Amino acid sequence: MSDFQGKLKKIRKDNGYTQEQLATLLNLKRSTIANIENGTQRPTTDFLIPFAKNFNVSLDYLFGLDKVVKSNQVDESINEIVNSINESNDISELKTLAASLTALVEAKLIELEEIKGDMKRVLKRIPDKL
Repeated sequence: MSDFQGKLKKIRKDNGYTQEQLATLLNLKRSTIANIENGTQRPTTDFLIPFAKNFNVSLDYLFGLDKVVKSNQVDESINEIVNSINESNDISELKTLAASLTALVEAKLIELEEIKGDMKRVLKRIPDKL
């Protein structure tokens, strides 16, 4: 059993759900839940997103992307700079803010590319059997 499958089963059981109850909650068949948990069926977004929302877990957690850094601070910094640009009339300050914004956006793009690569690697590890 993979870490992914083990997490799904543990979350389900820790929350007191049988496969049948989870299937009802997610509007799926019990056999679909069983097949996803034992790795003979690849989970779709019809399963993943409602599962994550109902059990308040992130897809990052489910897929084991522990190294993914939360980027709220970068997002907040970008928003602050954009707000400052909108409020400023000083050319020198605008140039400095634009340079800072460019650096943050480039860092964000690098982070997103890394996440994209991680997601591709994780999806390759999920069994293809249907």
